[in-house]
Amino acid sequence: MRIIFVLALILCLSPAAAPGEEFESVSKPSADITLSFVRPGRIADVACKEGDTVKKGKLLAKQEDKAEQIQLEMLAVQAADETKIKLAEAELAQKRKDLARLENAGQTNAATSWEIEHSRLEVRTAELNLEKARVDHEQDRRRHQESGAQLSLLHLLSPINGQVEEVKIEEGESVQGLDPVIRVVQTDPLQIDVPVPVSLANQLRRNQPARVTFPAMPGQKKADQVEGRVENISTVAEAASNTLRVRINAANSLKRPVGERVSITFLNVGEGKKPASPSPGR
Repeated sequence: MRIIFVLALILCLSPAAAPGEEFESVSKPSADITLSFVRPGRIADVACKEGDTVKKGKLLAKQEDKAEQIQLEMLAVQAADETKIKLAEAELAQKRKDLARLENAGQTNAATSWEIEHSRLEVRTAELNLEKARVDHEQDRRRHQESGAQLSLLHLLSPINGQVEEVKIEEGESVQGLDPVIRVVQTDPLQIDVPVPVSLANQLRRNQPARVTFPAMPGQKKADQVEGRVENISTVAEAASNTLRVRINAANSLKRPVGERVSITFLNVGEGKKPASPSPGR
């Protein structure tokens, strides 16, 4: 009973949030990724600079890769070469013809049983040679794929559509594996985490609209506002403040910088939530 009383007291003393109330928070990028090379090497090219807008898959930088390029070309030739397979197929076809002639000759005692058995062994050997040629060709193909994967480790590609925030390398410089070299951020959409009282958070739902108000810029008569959407509502409350973290995504067509203090107002609070079933009367 004492525990229940204490929990009830905490809920009563927690600040109640009314629909339409504004909450303060700070905007942050929806993605913030620091890229590194996997292994040490010399920087051959830096294909971006700070402030560049980049698309996903854009080459940002690469290490010296001449030796790996040559190795890849050599393995590509081997992977495409089917000469050994064709040779083994031709040999097998000839061995089968030879065996057929001997078996026909054996019906008239023109070939001995030893000659026929020896020919059958040659056919089996030719079959195994063909199988080995195919296995070898598959191994060549996989070595080519592996070489391509190793080469790709020397190239840094942007994993997102975003902006280059920081470049820490220069052409000709040597770097160690896993050293941070380039930072890419995505600021459209913006991401905003808001601590919301549990009483209000329980009335929210995913994809619910929320108005985001930015601080007025110099010369602006009216602050910029955009409509965001609730992306996630945390399931674990912060005990000290009795709040849940609510994450909002908001389009950033206005190109606002991240790190601004913004105001959040949740819209249509309570809509779409099923009312609680009344307790049965005593």
